[in-house]
Amino acid sequence: GGGHGIVVADVRSGRELYARHAGVARTLASNTKLFVTAAAVHRWGRRIGPALRPILGLSDNVRAEALAVRLGDGSRRRGLRRAQRFAAGIGARVRLRDGSGLATGNRATPRQLVRFLVAMRRVPGHRVWERALPLAGRSGTLAHRLRGTAAEARCRAKTGTLFLRTYASTLSGYCRTRSGRSVAFSILLATTPATGRVVQDRLVARIARR
Repeated sequence: GGGHGIVVADVRSGRELYARHAGVARTLASNTKLFVTAAAVHRWGRRIGPALRPILGLSDNVRAEALAVRLGDGSRRRGLRRAQRFAAGIGARVRLRDGSGLATGNRATPRQLVRFLVAMRRVPGHRVWERALPLAGRSGTLAHRLRGTAAEARCRAKTGTLFLRTYASTLSGYCRTRSGRSVAFSILLATTPATGRVVQDRLVARIARR
């Protein structure tokens, strides 16, 4: 159906390799945490690293909201505005309503999200940020997903799930394919969590096989 958006792009050039419904803004769920943590890395550099793993790896909502407040010097609203401005400064548009991703108003298109991921590779401190993302089949919220596929230990990505007030299942991150190409991808689905994970895992495994 039309309740999905997918973009895959080459990390070096930014060239899109595949896109479908790429320009439709969709609910981000916990992919929201990508923007808040990235802005924190931009502001504080590598020393913020220890705070990233619980937020990106385990998707801790409480810590994500606390980081948004810290980013705003005591104001979550100001922290979210700073995260939005940081994203815009590197070429990506996003609308943030909270730091955790529980709000349905956190929205971006998969094209904007992939542009953000590509641009983050040029931000100082991006390595500590990227390494905090779950590793397929090995760690965090992807520890039990994509095992035995080409994506295992080749892809790092942030998961996202909502099933109250709306259905959203999201997965965005990076893969090093079997051919040696580095790609960024975003898969934003308006579907149940169980269905979303099945579709996402099939797609990411196929991406990693290329």
